Amino acid sequence: MTIEELRELLILTINRGTSTLSASAIDTAGTKAVIGVEDETSGTLFFLEIQEA
Repeated sequence: MTIEELRELLILTINRGTSTLSASAIDTAGTKAVIGVEDETSGTLFFLEIQEA
């Protein structure tokens, strides 16, 4: 599984699993994938970075 495929799977899981979190892909260069996740209730935004080992 590529990091892009893993990123898409995580986005789908986050968006389907809860009504208060909203996840989307953030474009980056190189060997990492980033997901931005917002808690719509509190307005908190955080980032999840996935890197190849």
